[in-house]
Amino acid sequence: MKKSSAIYLCALFFGLFALSLTSCSDDDGIVDYDQVPYLRYNLEVGANFMQFYDVTITYKSADGTESFTEKLNTQRWVQRMENKSAGAPEFYYIITAKARDNYNISSSTPWYDMNYSYGVSWYTKSTGAKEYNQAGGGRISHSDMQEYINSHQTIEICNITMKPGMDE
Repeated sequence: MKKSSAIYLCALFFGLFALSLTSCSDDDGIVDYDQVPYLRYNLEVGANFMQFYDVTITYKSADGTESFTEKLNTQRWVQRMENKSAGAPEFYYIITAKARDNYNISSSTPWYDMNYSYGVSWYTKSTGAKEYNQAGGGRISHSDMQEYINSHQTIEICNITMKPGMDE
């Protein structure tokens, strides 16, 4: 009798345990863990790029209401902003490099790092996360550097325009 009672109690215990696990389903509704809509610009130039070029960055705010122009003063530049309107992104991102008037090409420097890379990424609840990245430039030998500057007085590194609906 004690043995059968113990078996019934164990079966009852496991049955109630299984019932309690299945009754804890996700009935809390949908929880929105989405990020705050944002827009992020980035630019990175090679170690020697700013020795020969002045770089200007022109961009628009995440909600498309303000324009900004900055001179690059560091090798790596990042600008991240929230899109307070939470609507579709509307932006432009223009990076222009103009050759400096005064620079020194040293024969003791075998190569100049003239690489650059840029990107723009954005997130909206309707389209999710999107990004665009590009790279260019290269390593230029000191013997080719003057010719490179002469043939690249102005470099349009980036010219991106995004209007609402273009990323869908």
